[in-house]
Amino acid sequence: MDQAVIDLIEKYGVTERTLSFLNAEKRHYINGKFVAGGEMMPVLEPCTGLLLAEVPSGTAAEIDAAVTAARHAFAEGEWSRWKPAQRERVLMKLADLVEENLQTLAEIESLDAGKA
Repeated sequence: MDQAVIDLIEKYGVTERTLSFLNAEKRHYINGKFVAGGEMMPVLEPCTGLLLAEVPSGTAAEIDAAVTAARHAFAEGEWSRWKPAQRERVLMKLADLVEENLQTLAEIESLDAGKA
């Protein structure tokens, strides 16, 4: 992360959870596991145009692996066999997690959109 972006973050303030996320290694989530990406791409903070973070860009092989895993999970996994009420419980839990982490999610999105 560039110093000007660090200065911007310090000026407006973000939570420790947000700082921890920004400084953590970003990885793909493929087939139920976090895996390191082969190539990284920059995420620029729009106000300064400077580096905010780096994320895996996804090589053709990584994208193919993710698509294959997703298709297999849908065709053979539990989700496609679950009843609507079971799916609803999972989606409601996801909504609860979004609410629990709303401050962090809002801070990350604000930085990514240049609205810090």
